[in-house]
Amino acid sequence: GEQLAFYLEPLEPRLPHDPLSLIGRTAAARLAIAGEDPQWVVVRVLGFERARSCYAVADESADGAAVAGSRVDAHLVPLLGLARYPDLSARPFQMGERVLCLWRDAENGELTTTFYPATVLGEGEGEEGEGLR
Repeated sequence: GEQLAFYLEPLEPRLPHDPLSLIGRTAAARLAIAGEDPQWVVVRVLGFERARSCYAVADESADGAAVAGSRVDAHLVPLLGLARYPDLSARPFQMGERVLCLWRDAENGELTTTFYPATVLGEGEGEEGEGLR
């Protein structure tokens, strides 16, 4: 399917940073769920717990999306486990560089919410899958 690639830049280097400014926004979070290896996932920031310096986030996938009036599985993520997404200030990719990307499902046209590792092969214009491996 079609891919979108991104750099995940930590939020903290741009201090001062008001953690409450992210509530309600989309971000990327490093989540470890049910004993699996941690993965970067597209999330909605639900809140910030000052006592533990952690964000409360919910997966943006259809299975985990935060919908008004519904119960969501929230995850606590430390400050450095959250990254800007999308990061519009990211620099251009270089050939051979390792990145994380999202893939568009060929059947329903929706982007995945889990980031996958890829290698930049060239510019992403053109046929599906071209530019990343």
